[in-house]
Amino acid sequence: MIYELERLSVRTATWIAAQCVRHFCSKSGIDDPRLFEYIDFLEELPLAGDVPAWDQSGSALEVSGLGDPLPAVLQDIPNLLELVDASREVSAYQIFGRFQPAKMAEFLRSALALSDFEIAVSVNMEDVLRHDPGRDGWGQPVEVAIRDSWARLA
Repeated sequence: MIYELERLSVRTATWIAAQCVRHFCSKSGIDDPRLFEYIDFLEELPLAGDVPAWDQSGSALEVSGLGDPLPAVLQDIPNLLELVDASREVSAYQIFGRFQPAKMAEFLRSALALSDFEIAVSVNMEDVLRHDPGRDGWGQPVEVAIRDSWARLA
């Protein structure tokens, strides 16, 4: 199934990108707390009232997705650095510029491809697409229960 990823808000696209990283870690047997801290950071964007403050908090992470090298133990894992960077660029590219849905979707497609994440199986796209990106692409913050409803439970 093909989805119009350009219709997503930056918040929902970033949450999906976090699921890509989570899936990659699970299928690859990666159990590194620094990666899970990074995933948690991405998953917090839908809830964030202050996006610049949320963004700034990510720069303190050991795995930041901002082009920095991964910790030594993670450096030799194929596609991991590219996935982490693509997942972060979904939102980082949009922070201080005008909303570019095609560019956001390009980074998300890259994260989906690198992780082999099956969006149709794992994401409740009907609920995700209800989040209105508004004119700025970000849309309003959501409650935890709404964010959590975006995941399809197996």
